[in-house]
Amino acid sequence: MTYVSSDNYKENIKRKLQELKTHVGVTDVALKLGYRIDKRAGVGRYVEMVLGTSGSVADRIIVSHPSDKAQQTFFRRDGSRGDVVTLIKDNLAQFHTTGSTEWSKVINALASMANMPPIDYDDTVLLGRSNAARAFNPDLYNVEAFTHGSPVPWMVKERGISQSTFEAFLPFIVKIRDIRIENFKGFNIGFPYRKADSDTVEGYEIRGAKGFKSKATGTNSSSAAWIADFSDGNPAAVKNVFFVESAYDAMGFYQANRFSVDWDTSVLVSLGGGTSGESMKNILTHYNRACAVDAFDNDLAGRNYGKKLFEIANALNMSDPADQKHCTETRKAPDVYKDWNDVILGKRMEAVILPSKHDRNAALTARREQSIKL
Repeated sequence: MTYVSSDNYKENIKRKLQELKTHVGVTDVALKLGYRIDKRAGVGRYVEMVLGTSGSVADRIIVSHPSDKAQQTFFRRDGSRGDVVTLIKDNLAQFHTTGSTEWSKVINALASMANMPPIDYDDTVLLGRSNAARAFNPDLYNVEAFTHGSPVPWMVKERGISQSTFEAFLPFIVKIRDIRIENFKGFNIGFPYRKADSDTVEGYEIRGAKGFKSKATGTNSSSAAWIADFSDGNPAAVKNVFFVESAYDAMGFYQANRFSVDWDTSVLVSLGGGTSGESMKNILTHYNRACAVDAFDNDLAGRNYGKKLFEIANALNMSDPADQKHCTETRKAPDVYKDWNDVILGKRMEAVILPSKHDRNAALTARREQSIKL
């Protein structure tokens, strides 16, 4: 096994962090940690975020570039400052991520929030080692089917998933436990990854308690995906393939649209935050009469996924213009929600109202006057 130099190691870390920063900003991490936007301070080039109640403020940070995740930094009035990595490192214990180094844990925390797969346990991707990526090994996992009538596991129930929705997805989910984690005696929820034309499991999207999400080591995220096919295995009958970013989004979509979609001719696909177009192409090639439906998130990443999906569908159509196969449609969650899981949770996005210059100046004057009194 050949290791890269320390300079390349640092460069690999920097490159990975820059990629993840385009998906997750300081404001995202702060909100996850329990901070809230202090609207009284105004919102413009900066936003103030407060941890705690008005009577007991534990921390206050001022965030720059609120509308550009990649550029966001923060500072406090005591002079301390940092970026999204600093904020995660300062609160690393709250993210429950795996990794053999602090850097890999930080990267996995960012990856988790971006709905992207984590780095493998030995940090193969992070370190840039020359050995080939490991293939998925099913022997590393204990897998058990759910039985009909089983109660909804609480980690699923807290996502707003009903008993009837859970029952509808029983053919497409399993109980899963990583046998390498000896002190874990419970189970997580596994969403098997397959190619559209195969029954061979090539990994799992995994969800568990306290917001835990991961992928099984070696999961094929480039050409496989989690596919919930309600057509009873008849690809010619499938009219719509709904693409989402996570399995919970797929279940939320099903529950929110239970009576407005013909499910006997429909398929739900979770890409698990993967960005490879190969899986999209393979799926649309298999369901060659289906409409490609963008049901991705209402954010920049979701818009980019939708754009890529439509480009692939149109490229397949152009390859045989005499027989156009795929229409394209958009069926995103209503604008006030980030994704379909938030729809069934009733979790609306907080509206950020940009104040006028007069409002910002008035807020600044009020803070200065208050400081003088103190």
